[in-house]
Amino acid sequence: MSCARPTIRLRAAVVAAAALAAALALVGGAGSRSEVWPGKNGRLAIQATERGASEYAPSNIFLFEPNAYGYFIQLTHGDAFDANPTWSPDGTTIAFDSNRGKSDVNDHDLWAVHPDATGLRRITSGPSIDMDPSWSPDGTRLAFFSDRAGNDDIWVVNADGTGLTQLTTDKHLDWDPAWSPDGTQIAFGSYRTGAERLWVMNADGSNQHMLTTGPGQDRHAAWSPDGTRIAFDSSRVGNFDIYVMNVDGTNVKKLTKDKVIDARPAWSPDGRWLMYQSQLDSAGGRDLYIMRPDGTNPEEYSTGGQWVTSPDWQVVSKPDRCNAIGTAFADDIEMFEGNDVICALAGNDVVKAGAGNDTISGGPGNDVITGGPGRDVISCGAGRDVVIGATAADVVAKDCEIKRR
Repeated sequence: MSCARPTIRLRAAVVAAAALAAALALVGGAGSRSEVWPGKNGRLAIQATERGASEYAPSNIFLFEPNAYGYFIQLTHGDAFDANPTWSPDGTTIAFDSNRGKSDVNDHDLWAVHPDATGLRRITSGPSIDMDPSWSPDGTRLAFFSDRAGNDDIWVVNADGTGLTQLTTDKHLDWDPAWSPDGTQIAFGSYRTGAERLWVMNADGSNQHMLTTGPGQDRHAAWSPDGTRIAFDSSRVGNFDIYVMNVDGTNVKKLTKDKVIDARPAWSPDGRWLMYQSQLDSAGGRDLYIMRPDGTNPEEYSTGGQWVTSPDWQVVSKPDRCNAIGTAFADDIEMFEGNDVICALAGNDVVKAGAGNDTISGGPGNDVITGGPGRDVISCGAGRDVVIGATAADVVAKDCEIKRR
């Protein structure tokens, strides 16, 4: 995969929803998910391919802020298959699996990176498949599935890569673990009955039992932040749709009714929304959709022809002044209507403000900043920063070089 700048746009009609925007913030807070419930909704981490690429093309990890009118920010780069991102409970780290540095596309290890793209590190290693990480609510461990013992089973590991422990030993495939918000249980998918069903066990591997039954396959368990419900996708009526049930497997309700694949639900930290991936707007890819937990108000959330998958929502405890944050790489941030606060970090960034009274802070690096209509406040960081098209209404710092249109 090349390092081309991402071009996935968010649909402004969706991100402008007042009920959603009121709950959004950007920095991580301490504590487990259960301790911060109801949490505030931060940024989304997702897995995506380049525009026009197939589902099986190399993929990277991206971030975007759900109430910002702009592009996704690319977090990882390269020709690897970076997949299945998951935020740490304190919002400071994203774990994911990847085959980076390996020739076998299926040979994945667990990795971690900070949301500013710094601190990239490998957590697990070896000639095995380690995939689908899920953080413990206290942020000290990760559950994942691995074939390192010869079969696909559920394992846990400390966040520093020590303390590998195998939890399941069944001869059938166990995969896709999801830690409960109170830390006492882990849900996972298993083929022990011949078809994939959702199972649950205690966090130490004891008391393994099946949650779902019936025709089709049940996959991708996602606990609600308050720990009372589990969302999942299922083909029990012929097509994969999003469902929700009580944590004991009762009261199963079908939420989506599309004639395409809807999969991988992710709860917002405040418990008011479900994000999921869908091929409803086919356009040569897969996009994100959002709806209420009762299935109402479904809306397309991203568009652009990429394969966008595996969303995970950051939990935050307090608001941040920036609703679009760059990384340590060269970012391309383009905003649309609205009063935005854009904070570029290190790197030679390209920032384009949209309509509205925007505040733009250039970080270290040689940045190119374009002000849009409105009264923009622009400050430049270290490096040679160029502000293009500033008007008399804009407030531009003295250390910025101004070029008029």
